[in-house]
Amino acid sequence: YPMTESPKSALRPLLSVLFALITLFSGFVVIGQVTGMIGGFLFYDGTFLQWVDEFSHSLVLSEKLRLPLLIMQLCATGFGLILTPWLYLRFIEKQPPAELFRIPGAVVAAVTGLAVLAFMIPDSVIIEWNSNITLPGNLDAMVRESEELAAAVTKFLTRFNGFPDFLLGFLVIAILPAVGEELAFRGMLQPALQRLTGNGHVAIWVTAIIFSAFHFQFLGFVPRMMLGAMFRSEEHTSELQSRETIS
Repeated sequence: YPMTESPKSALRPLLSVLFALITLFSGFVVIGQVTGMIGGFLFYDGTFLQWVDEFSHSLVLSEKLRLPLLIMQLCATGFGLILTPWLYLRFIEKQPPAELFRIPGAVVAAVTGLAVLAFMIPDSVIIEWNSNITLPGNLDAMVRESEELAAAVTKFLTRFNGFPDFLLGFLVIAILPAVGEELAFRGMLQPALQRLTGNGHVAIWVTAIIFSAFHFQFLGFVPRMMLGAMFRSEEHTSELQSRETIS
């Protein structure tokens, strides 16, 4: 996280946190949703009202929705989760966004890979525990229905029909979200929280909590939060090593 500390920022720490949260929310919920719906409609065979209705209420996804849904995700991530944070970092925090994507050293990469492998066993226990939590009243049924729908959409979008379809899906589902999450959470939010609290560990865990919450999937909240915290800790180690090498 120190690489994203934004020493050139003219904002007070509290304002940085508030502006980062506003930018994250507006990009993720407003700009992403609007551009996504418009982008998806351009590849949909029907009227805009039909597109909104079928996307919102169709329990059985038809093949004609595959490309519009992928384009919708591409636009939502590209505009809401990449372009918006990039502009914020470049012009508000005065930080070159490219600094976030330095290639880690071999030692850090190896340690990160081993840490992920080692975490898989306890993580499976946490996943099982989190998925079996029972929420009060009708909330439990609502959450489980929402998660089942999200799983069905993911399964639908990852049934690729040929190599070009795979490339588009890989870009939309794997590459762009990873880039956007780096910009939004490690680039915008985590440094602002570090400046506000003066504590890197607090910044890492609060960012991990918000990162997991923004996925709107409660039954995977805890393992996603812990993975987010682990990766950000590894990135912190990588940056410390880079600084020691430079000095």
